[in-house]
Amino acid sequence: MEFTMSSMLSKQRAESSRKKAGPRKSCQDSSRKAHNEQLVKFAQVNSLTERQVQQLNAKPEEISQDKDIAELRKALGTNEFGIKEMGYRITHHEQENQELVGFLKEFREAQIQNAGGNSLKKLQNRLRGLEQLRSQHSMNLNEKEAQWSSQFEKMTGNRNS
Repeated sequence: MEFTMSSMLSKQRAESSRKKAGPRKSCQDSSRKAHNEQLVKFAQVNSLTERQVQQLNAKPEEISQDKDIAELRKALGTNEFGIKEMGYRITHHEQENQELVGFLKEFREAQIQNAGGNSLKKLQNRLRGLEQLRSQHSMNLNEKEAQWSSQFEKMTGNRNS
């Protein structure tokens, strides 16, 4: 608006000076006209520059959103891998538990039948070994679950903040 007001004022001045001065002022009028045209061009360039600055200021927000999305996708992939690994471990532990139940049955049958001391001791040792292995796997599984839970809470906390 400022440039249009100033251009209107300069046009009015130019017309009034033309009427007063005659041909001598026509040179001044043409230079004023050229000056006003330059002001209009400057205003256009200035508004274009302001729009470009606004567009550039908006880009960092888009970039940070893209980074957040990439981090969430990566976290999701990690969680999916963790879930698959957890499913595998659960299946593995269920199989070990079934084996332990089978050995326990064999051990009880051996006790009932008073089988030879050697085979009974072998079964007892194998049963103890499998029970220790199962407890170790169970502890490892619990540690991994706690670790994944804390990572998931950190990621959701980072996402929310």
